[in-house]
Amino acid sequence: MLVVSKELHFNLTKLQLGNSNVDGKLLVKMENKQVTGEFNANKLDSADFASNNQQNSTSNGEYSIPSIQLPVEQLKHLDLNLQLNIKALTMANLAVNNLKIVATAKNNILNIKLDPAANIANGNLNLNLNYNVTPQNPSLELSIKTSPLQLDVLLKTILGKSPISGSNVELQTNLTSHGTNLVELVNNLHGSILTTVGPGQYLNSSSQLGDLFTTILGAMFTIDKHQASTAFTCAVINLKVNNGIASAHNGIGLEASTVNVLGSGELDLRNGRIDFSINPQNISKNPLDVNQFTLAQLIKISGTISKPRVSFDPMSLLTMNSPITKSLLAKIAGGVPGQLAAAAEGMIASSSGNNNISPCKTALER
Repeated sequence: MLVVSKELHFNLTKLQLGNSNVDGKLLVKMENKQVTGEFNANKLDSADFASNNQQNSTSNGEYSIPSIQLPVEQLKHLDLNLQLNIKALTMANLAVNNLKIVATAKNNILNIKLDPAANIANGNLNLNLNYNVTPQNPSLELSIKTSPLQLDVLLKTILGKSPISGSNVELQTNLTSHGTNLVELVNNLHGSILTTVGPGQYLNSSSQLGDLFTTILGAMFTIDKHQASTAFTCAVINLKVNNGIASAHNGIGLEASTVNVLGSGELDLRNGRIDFSINPQNISKNPLDVNQFTLAQLIKISGTISKPRVSFDPMSLLTMNSPITKSLLAKIAGGVPGQLAAAAEGMIASSSGNNNISPCKTALER
């Protein structure tokens, strides 16, 4: 560090932390609160900066947001211009190359954005954050938006192998909050998180991959064992955020050639707890031999983001109005006399499923 009059010059030759390395320069002009700098990283791995302190996490994976006070007074009247250039950023199993993060502060507003947009999965990711310290209770605005990303490329990066072929995904997030520390900002979050997926194919053999994501995804589809894939038209996850809780009341939808899916539940951003119920409805128009099909199942997801608990209920299909279910119930009724057979027939007659309702449209309108 070099001090010249009322200026501070920082030269970082090389900072090595695990697989991450950073170098750069910083100039601080104390008289007019002006800060400029540029830093470069060939590799940056988020795992190298993760805290080993277990006090913020419980054995079931529930976390607590640290009450870190934000430098509100220091940001007031600050003239800031910082740039971080990252050649390779790794977050969990997701890699992003040639990332440029720009942080500026003018007129009491801290702005952090990607400039230009980051390239990921053959698409673009835009991020923009504004933190306004002018009000007594500073306000936050966060927006994240992508162009269509190739879903199979994204999943292959994360999982090593994609269960999806020929589809794209878009994310749009708009959140607001207010507060002077991280706990307040998360507790006061409001807005929306919308994910939409375009037409594609679910690879039926993916159920053998064994990871949690493909296990859940496989349970949502009615699969013809003689076919290599199952076509789907769209998928939607539409979460509304209020006071730090992201919820979906029929805000999860999937439309496939053999099944329609609606789901509800919530994600508590304050502690990571989740509680979702995903309900499939078989819609095949053909009388099918259930011995040749793997049927969709009611899915319950609870626990936490890092330690989810997943359970399946195949018997939930008995309340669904579809030829597959009717075939299954007919087999049950055919082998069971008397009252059980009458009950099975009653299930078919009283089922209220409506195959004309679009789950994706329903989820989007929530």
